[in-house]
Amino acid sequence: MQKKSYKSHLFVILFTLGFIPLKSVAINYTISFTGSGASTTVDSVIVQNITKGTSIIVPFGVNLNLTDLKSSTEYLHSDKYSLKVAQYPDEGKFSLLFSVLKLGIYHINVFSSDGKKVAGLTTELCDGDNLFDITLPKGIFFIGINGKNDNYSTKIVSQSHCFVKPNIQLKHLNSIRHKIRNNADINVMLYSFGDRLIYKGKSGQFCTLISDMPTENKNVNFEFADCRDMDGNYYSVLKLGTQIWMAENLRTTKFNDNTDIPLIVDQTNWKNQTSSAYCNYDNDENNVTLNGRLYNWYSVKTNKLAPVGWHVPSDSEWSLLESYLTKGGYNYDNSSTDNKIAKSLADVTNWQTSLIEGTPGINFSKNNMSCFSAFPCGNRKSTGFSNIGYVGYWWSTNENAITDGWVRYISYNNTALVRQYYFKYYGFSIRCIKD
Repeated sequence: MQKKSYKSHLFVILFTLGFIPLKSVAINYTISFTGSGASTTVDSVIVQNITKGTSIIVPFGVNLNLTDLKSSTEYLHSDKYSLKVAQYPDEGKFSLLFSVLKLGIYHINVFSSDGKKVAGLTTELCDGDNLFDITLPKGIFFIGINGKNDNYSTKIVSQSHCFVKPNIQLKHLNSIRHKIRNNADINVMLYSFGDRLIYKGKSGQFCTLISDMPTENKNVNFEFADCRDMDGNYYSVLKLGTQIWMAENLRTTKFNDNTDIPLIVDQTNWKNQTSSAYCNYDNDENNVTLNGRLYNWYSVKTNKLAPVGWHVPSDSEWSLLESYLTKGGYNYDNSSTDNKIAKSLADVTNWQTSLIEGTPGINFSKNNMSCFSAFPCGNRKSTGFSNIGYVGYWWSTNENAITDGWVRYISYNNTALVRQYYFKYYGFSIRCIKD
C-alpha cells in the first residue's frame, strides 16, 4: 500500500510541476507567405510534407494551417489535379475542393466503409477550382471522382453526433475564390514535430523552393529570381547560404547569346569532340523534362552556357556549398564535420535502392532536406550512356589538366558529395548559380 501511495503522490507532483509529454500539446501553426525580389506576389504555394509523403496547393491570399489532429482530412495532389477536403465547424459538414485543367463531365460519388454508395452527383466541371458541400453522419466514407480516363479518391472521417442524410452539392462557381480566401481550413495539412516541409512558391513564371521544419506561427518569404534560358525555359531556384542556385538541371539548346549549341548524337563523334556539344540521355528527348540535358566541358568553357545573370559554378563555389551544408546541419546524421550531405541534396524519387545508412538510396523520405532536388541523371562517357538512376554529375568551370575538368557527383550508395575530375568530352549535367 505504501508503494502504491508513493507512486500516486509522485505522479501528482510531476503533473503539478508541468511534466507533461510534449506530444500532448496539439500543433496548430499558421504559415503565411510573401514574395520579394523579382516579384512581390505569391500566386500559389505547393507544400510537400516529404516525411509523410503528402502535398497540397495553397492558393493566392490563403494561409497554410499545420495540425497534428487527425480529424477528417486527407489530400491528393498531382501536376494536373488537386483534391482537398476540410471540415466545417458544424458537425457532419465538409468542403471538397477539386481543381481540374479542362472542362468535362465528372461523376462524384460518396461510399460508406462497406462500399455502398450513399450519395452521388454527375455534373460538368469548369477548368480551375470546383467547390462542393458534403454532409455526412458519423463514420468512415470515401469520395470517388471519375472523369474521362481519370480516377481520384480520398477518405473522410466524420465525427458527427447528429443524424444527417449523406448529400453532396456543387456550390455556385462564382463564390469559389471568395470562399477559399476566407476559409483557411481548406488548406489544412497534417503535420508532426520534426516533419520536413518543402514550400514551392510560384509567381507567374518565377518559382522558389524553401525547406522548413516549423515550430511556431511564421511568415515564409520567397526570394524570386529571374532564371530563364534562350529557349524560354524558366528554372526553379533556391537560396543556400549566400548563394542562389538553380533547383533543377539546365536544359537549354542555345547559348545566352542565342547561338545554337551543337547536338551530337553519334557516339564516336561525341568522343572525338573538342568543342561545345550537348546531348539527351540515350538520345531521347523524353529524358529532358526531369533530367535536363548533358553537356561536355567545352560548352562550359565558353562562359555562355548559363542564363543571363547566372553562371556555371566554379570548383570553389561548389566547395562553398559543401561547407555551408556540412556546417549547417545538413549531414544525414546531424553532425557538422566531414561531408555527409549527399542525402540532403538528392531528390526523394528515382534513386536506386541502397542498404547503406545515410545514402540517397535508403529512406527516400529523408532526402532533399536542402531542396537541391538532385536526380540521378547519369552521364555520357567513352562507351556511351550509363548510370541513370545511380549517379548525378555536375560540371564546374575549373580544369584539372588539358584533358580533364572538375566535377561534383552524388551516388545512390555514397553519403558524400564527391569531388572528382573526368575527361572534358564526357557528358554531365549543369547547375547554375546567380551572379
